[in-house]
This record gives sequence, C-alpha cells and structure tokens, in this order.
Amino acid sequence: MNKKALLALFVLLCCTLAGAQQYPTVEVFGGYSYARVSFAGTSANYNGWNASLEGNLKKWFGVIGDFGGVYGPDLGLSDNRYFLFGGPQITARGKKINVFGRVLVGATRKDQYLKPFSMLAGGGVDWHVRPHLGIRLVQADYILTRFQEPACTVAAGCGPAATQNNFRLSAGVVFYLGKGY
Repeated sequence: MNKKALLALFVLLCCTLAGAQQYPTVEVFGGYSYARVSFAGTSANYNGWNASLEGNLKKWFGVIGDFGGVYGPDLGLSDNRYFLFGGPQITARGKKINVFGRVLVGATRKDQYLKPFSMLAGGGVDWHVRPHLGIRLVQADYILTRFQEPACTVAAGCGPAATQNNFRLSAGVVFYLGKGY
C-alpha cells in the first residue's frame, strides 16, 4: 500500500470515528421531584428535588449518579427522605428526543435512619431545546426501600422491616457537556 492510500484510509477512519461521537460525554440534570412515599401501611405525597450526573461511555451507554431529597407533610414529626443511587443507564438518542432506562442501587436516608441498600428502576424522556441544553419532560422511578426503627426487633414483637414501594416523578433541565450536542 502506498503512502497516499494509507493517508486516505487514516482520514476516512478519523472521519468515521468523529461522526460516531455524536453524543455528550457528560450530562447534568437538576429539577423538581414529586414522590409518593409509603410508610407504616399508608402513603403520602412528598415534594423535593432530584439531580444526576452521567458519564457516557458510548452513545447508548452511560454510568449515572442520581441524588435526591423529598420532604414529607408536617405532621409534628420530621419525615424527610434522601436518595443516593448509582449504576448503568441505557439511552436511545434521537435528533430531538432521548429516551432512557436504568436500574440503580444505592442507599436511602430517612431522618436519622440510614438504609444501606435501596433499589431504583425507571426511565424518562429528554427533549433537546438547544445545543448543550435540554428539558427533562418526565422521569418516572420506582424506589424500593426497607426501614425499621433501630430499637424495634423481631424479639420485641415488631416483626421484620417492611418493604416500602415508593414512586418518584421528576422534571427539569439537562445540560449536555462535551462535543456532540
């Protein structure tokens, strides 16, 4: 192979790789969060915030850290929840719309009680408004937690910790960092 053919092959390869990089390397989300939180056999509405930081390894695959806090109704007792999750996220990217899904693991804090293992499964839709800026139209998550008061044990007649099925909806702004958008 002569030098011109090698140079042409190298340029073609570089152009192909550059064209394949049409996705942001980092995505930052912040917004409002509504949650339906279960506790003691009942449930209540909570309001709060949600944020995430995602590093994209491929156009369709990224690793995400999801953080949030929701604040319960004032019933004379503080009942705030804080979430910290991490894991993989799969994204189908379009010209104006991204659809994503994820299953994450992490921890939930309810006031002074920390649950070292919680799980989140969910997804959402982002709309590209401008280069490097999007709107998260909806993010819907199911959050599984299990809490039990530290003084409450099976021997004391309290039974095992109950599974809590929580649902969270979020919406807000997405910033796309890096080349590609």
